[in-house]
Amino acid sequence: MTEYRLLAETLEDVSQSRGKLAKIDRLAQTLGGLEGEELLVGARLLSGSPFAEWEEIVTSAGWATVARAAAAVTGWDLETVGASAGAIGDLGEAVSLLVSETPSGPGLTIAETNRIFRRLATLRKAAEKQTLLEEVLRRSRPVEAKYFLKTLSGGLRIGADVTTVEEAVAEAFGADREAVARAHRDSGDIGLTALSAREGTLSQIRFRLFHPIGFMLASPIEDAHEIAEELSHLAVEDKFDGIRAHAHKEGERVELFSRTLDSVTEQFPEIAASLSALPGSFLVDGEIVAWEQERPASFFKLQRRLGRKAPEPELLAESYRRARFVNAA
Repeated sequence: MTEYRLLAETLEDVSQSRGKLAKIDRLAQTLGGLEGEELLVGARLLSGSPFAEWEEIVTSAGWATVARAAAAVTGWDLETVGASAGAIGDLGEAVSLLVSETPSGPGLTIAETNRIFRRLATLRKAAEKQTLLEEVLRRSRPVEAKYFLKTLSGGLRIGADVTTVEEAVAEAFGADREAVARAHRDSGDIGLTALSAREGTLSQIRFRLFHPIGFMLASPIEDAHEIAEELSHLAVEDKFDGIRAHAHKEGERVELFSRTLDSVTEQFPEIAASLSALPGSFLVDGEIVAWEQERPASFFKLQRRLGRKAPEPELLAESYRRARFVNAA
């Protein structure tokens, strides 16, 4: 059973490495030594998330809960913990300076760390989450506490992101870089992508409806000569100011996902209802825009719906038929 410390120390090395290639090499070194479930989980954690993107799971452990757990374990009062985090600008790093160099109990394994993150997501009471976090911190060395809490907060800030991990996966297992990126996009899981790269089965990964996947994004062209031969095939279209989204449809079921891979179906029920009436099964990549009197309306009309689990009936009635799905590709 591999200890979580291996991943934490890798992330610390990556944060200290200069240059992208050095970061990729360090990540590839660790990934190459993992296999099976540990590789599946390890690739996710090295990319900064304990879960696959398509899972839409959140731990909902807030700053106050983490700070109280840190105070209980380190013996420092809550005010000191908060002041340290404020001075450093990172709660995980601050706590790592306060916890003991000699933890009590055995270190967490990669498998245990995975179970703890998933357990945190199921707990509803802040006190229960705090108790579990106290256990984690008591068993953690400073570097482990640092990166566990950074992962919990959703930001590693080490100069490497999931695309860097994609390149590390390709290097670790001798896989084609574009094949890795395609498999990650279609699976919505860097862990499964890494495991498939090790096993040589990247080509077997297939997109599944209702599993949110990564978006195809535009990339800059450095030299116009690169597209000279393709100019006759190009087209120009208006850019609408809206919300990029994927619409998944099968039977009468429709789900809308934002670029952050979050479901926004309940925020735009009129779009889901309209798409559910169309025949067939499909994924449509497009833009949700506010629409009024046959022309685009202010983006503000969309903003009022964002961040709401279910917009109030009054808001839906006010903007009914104003939201449209356009620029489908």
